[in-house]
Amino acid sequence: MGKKIALIILFFVIPFSTARSESVEQALSNQLLEILKVSPDEIAPTDIAGIYEVLYGADVLYITEDGKYVFQGGDLVELATMTSASETTREKARSKILAVFDKKKFITFQSKKEQHVVTVITDIDCPYCRKFHDDIAEINNAGITVRYLMYPRAGKGSTSYKLAASVLCADNINISLTKAKQLKKIENRICKNPIDEHMLLVENIGISTTPTIILGTGRVIRGYRPYKDFIEDVRR
Repeated sequence: MGKKIALIILFFVIPFSTARSESVEQALSNQLLEILKVSPDEIAPTDIAGIYEVLYGADVLYITEDGKYVFQGGDLVELATMTSASETTREKARSKILAVFDKKKFITFQSKKEQHVVTVITDIDCPYCRKFHDDIAEINNAGITVRYLMYPRAGKGSTSYKLAASVLCADNINISLTKAKQLKKIENRICKNPIDEHMLLVENIGISTTPTIILGTGRVIRGYRPYKDFIEDVRR
């Protein structure tokens, strides 16, 4: 999960009692806090009687109204349409989480004729991330603004992490990122920068792979796609 909540099995029993002064949502939240040591971000009833939806970041699980069982690891799917209610919830959560992040802390390649804004999870040492960035001019020209979040998959303190931090400390961050993605040498720099905030945000929205593109709706495109196909998908 985005907040590193680990449930070892698919369901477990939670000792539960609802005080008359508490709502069901508050009582369930208190129980989850007691067991998992982290409060959920949201709890809401589903369309299924007695089942509540729980959000930790953009991770979704379900809990019975009596607080006895939690279900995780699968989606709640409407059989008639084969639509995932869980993914719909994740999309809304991703959009909400990204909306409150300080826009100045993204690395933004602005389209002069903006029609769409996408958020791209990137790693400088990821070959397909570099391939995506090769087409950044065409993507911007198509009316798509790209906001990058740095996610060095090798982890904090790695060479990739230090390179990402140097990019974020550069005088011109966009030029520095482009040079780094072209495997050109950039100046090593140390400053106060948002690299850790980028990584935490990415984990909170439940992403662990690069490149991953999040559309304005919260819908996710995983992996690299040729830019013409990508542009069509964004516009769809």
